[in-house]
Amino acid sequence: LFAVRGVQLVGPPRVWKEKHLKLAVKQGTRTVTMKAWNMAERAEELTAMGSMDVAFEIGRGWYGGWDLTAREFCAS
Repeated sequence: LFAVRGVQLVGPPRVWKEKHLKLAVKQGTRTVTMKAWNMAERAEELTAMGSMDVAFEIGRGWYGGWDLTAREFCAS
């Protein structure tokens, strides 16, 4: 489990398959995309946060790359 502090959303989170989220976060000049399983109900909460801390995991993606999976968010 890893964490990044003080990131900002690059746009509104996208609801995926009615229960998951895809979101892009930015810190400085770096932007990464994350998935958040079973967190679609938190999309509005995330949009309202100016800056946030994110706990995430790194895993193998379905197509051979790396995926970031968000586990928890909180305002920073």
